[in-house]
Amino acid sequence: MKKVVSYYREVRSAEIPTAFARRNKWIKVFEILCYLFIGLKEQEEIYKAMEEEGQDAIAVIPEDTIRATLRENSPTLSSYLFRTSPLSLHGADKRPKIIVPLL
Repeated sequence: MKKVVSYYREVRSAEIPTAFARRNKWIKVFEILCYLFIGLKEQEEIYKAMEEEGQDAIAVIPEDTIRATLRENSPTLSSYLFRTSPLSLHGADKRPKIIVPLL
């Protein structure tokens, strides 16, 4: 399984024209908007697939789960998020609970 690497890269840049004489600069602005719209649609598809996986509508390989990825890349965060609840200690529920702290 691959390690998750996060980085930033500039994919487009544009100057927003404020004068009529520079109206040809709007093309680059609209290119950025199109790029962002396509990225948004891709993210919506990924989110929909994740929802279906979470509801067990789609089978997921255990090594490809978020839990496995977190355990591999960030053991400290994983142990904090996926610690077991008191119910699971008594055998009422065998599955670990995700505990999200309220700030």
